[in-house]
Amino acid sequence: MDNENFVSQLREFLEVKGLTSEEAEKYLIEVFKKAFEKDKDALSRYEEEEPEPANIEIKIDMEKGKISIKKNLEVVEEKTILSRFRQIELTDERIKNKNLKIGDSYTEVIDLNNINIGRRQHIKQLFLQKLSEVEKIKVYKKFSKYKGELLNAKIHKVLNRGNVILDYDGNSIFMPANEIPSLDRSKIIEGKLLSVYILEIGELSKDAQIIASRKSTGFIQKLIEREIDDVADGVVSIQAIAREAGFKTKVAVSTSISEVDAVGSIIGVKGQKIKPIVDEISGERLDIIKYHDNIKQFIAEALLPAEITGIKITENKEDWREAIVIVAKDQFLPALGKKGINIKLTAILTKTKIDVKTIEEANAEGIEWEKITKNKYISETNEDFMDSLNFDEYDTIEEIGETESKNYTIEDYYLDEDFENNNQNQKQKEEDVYDPEFENEEFN
Repeated sequence: MDNENFVSQLREFLEVKGLTSEEAEKYLIEVFKKAFEKDKDALSRYEEEEPEPANIEIKIDMEKGKISIKKNLEVVEEKTILSRFRQIELTDERIKNKNLKIGDSYTEVIDLNNINIGRRQHIKQLFLQKLSEVEKIKVYKKFSKYKGELLNAKIHKVLNRGNVILDYDGNSIFMPANEIPSLDRSKIIEGKLLSVYILEIGELSKDAQIIASRKSTGFIQKLIEREIDDVADGVVSIQAIAREAGFKTKVAVSTSISEVDAVGSIIGVKGQKIKPIVDEISGERLDIIKYHDNIKQFIAEALLPAEITGIKITENKEDWREAIVIVAKDQFLPALGKKGINIKLTAILTKTKIDVKTIEEANAEGIEWEKITKNKYISETNEDFMDSLNFDEYDTIEEIGETESKNYTIEDYYLDEDFENNNQNQKQKEEDVYDPEFENEEFN
């Protein structure tokens, strides 16, 4: 192996990859140091779990293509060697006639022309590994600014288990199957452009570096920011998002400008502004909620389409609180929602552990609660929007395992076996109380 040709070839190859001469020198030193800091041919009379690597000195002249590799070893007495990479016995043939004594330092000069084929292959393997790391670092630097943003990427390949590889500007983006809502399955077609949220970017990950999602709450937030000018301009602020992807999302919004209707700014006249967002999430139900600093108002608003009769805050902590919501009998199951989604998302949105009770149950238990009225707690814009979409009559939910959506009338809430009651008094089961602290991370 000719030193000058070898170094020159590696340098030119690295520079073709867009590296400067200084960067190429840095990476070459790392490769050669790693190749020689642990000598596979060295023997030790002791089994070391983590042997200390050799003390290697490397100097490279990038212009002349020359490399100098030296290994510094401590001279020790025969049969007392403890570190096979940093020590050498006094009787070793390499230091014979060197006039060295115990404790002296011996510098071994490594000639690349004399190393065996195995070591040469090892250097090449390390070089390719380093090159892979360099490529990943370049991608990381390029995409780090896109973390938490939306990108329109082309679907390159759909893998067997539903995972998707996308292409953006010649770079691969990986979207796991568990980051794709069930309603989006019809959108996953090779060659099609798809809006995705960049969830993670790994600097030196072994597999795909860029991880995308259409399931996260971040996807919804950036989608609204993209489509609604008032949000992008900061006139309307998104305060909280709770999502069960493929089923329902609740978004709480506010504004500091009294003349602006935060909810109406997103919904638009007859829902025209929100329609492109709903289309992008494949018809998933999207509730826009008016945010309130008053937690009672916020909970009442977030529980729509269910109308609550009263509320009591039983514990108010800095991060989470507990509340009892009082409803009429005919609002008990609508407050829970199909498969418990409504109360689950309300709890996450308001950071409140919610216990739903009927008026009869609350009175029987002697619970003192504040009576509320619709006008006091529900924003008119949001209520009109709910009525316009007939959410009091229909709730479109995609059944797991099915490809078509099914409409559920309000009677289906009462027929749903997930929430059927065991007695006429609507005695609530344990799952009627939703505790966000024990919620699966998927819905956080």
